[in-house]
Amino acid sequence: MLCPITKVTKETPDTVTIRVTVDETFSFLPGQFMMITVSPQGQPVKRAFSIASSPLRKGYLEFCVKQTPDGLVSPYLQTVTVGRQLELTGPYGRFTFVEGVSDHLVLIGAGSGIAPLRAITQYIDDRQLPIQTNLLYSNKKTADIIYHHEWEKWATTNDRHHLFLTLTNGDTGWRGRQGRFDQPYLQQIIGDLEKPLYYLCGPLEFVRAMKEALLAGGARKEWIKTEIYE
Repeated sequence: MLCPITKVTKETPDTVTIRVTVDETFSFLPGQFMMITVSPQGQPVKRAFSIASSPLRKGYLEFCVKQTPDGLVSPYLQTVTVGRQLELTGPYGRFTFVEGVSDHLVLIGAGSGIAPLRAITQYIDDRQLPIQTNLLYSNKKTADIIYHHEWEKWATTNDRHHLFLTLTNGDTGWRGRQGRFDQPYLQQIIGDLEKPLYYLCGPLEFVRAMKEALLAGGARKEWIKTEIYE
């Protein structure tokens, strides 16, 4: 389907959020992705992008696009403007939020892996679900934190929201956590690792390390859902 772009927002130096209009009847599950087809060099190329907005916010979809080194599609999408159209197919994917499994949700993301986690948090808030939600988000530097102000606001609007940011390269003046998330830290902020439902999204090495730490701490393997971002 061809969808007109209605808004492009610069989030970080190398990341934009693209909003497109869709029919009010279009439906998907929080955490799913769409295939976007573009022709940056004259030939059509498809890439998968997670939907970064809640399915309950009808009439539009949002995509978080971070430019990848030597990429073909993501640099092209950094240049799109309002009024252009994107060719979309989908939705696809099994990295979807499941209601009624646990009243404690832990979302762990790195970089642009925040996109489907944002859709999940928006959906929970839209549904006003009584779920404790811990969001752990890792980036290299402060400037890389996608939706930084949005997350800071999110953490203050509900006592069930808990935000944990870390920087792996650090910045002068950063007073938050530095370094990778590890098992002792996860147990410190989460407590009993067996109880929550987990969603992990980011680069392969990051997701693998987080899953291993959770399993070593007693998390249930079947309650850990993963999505890899290359």
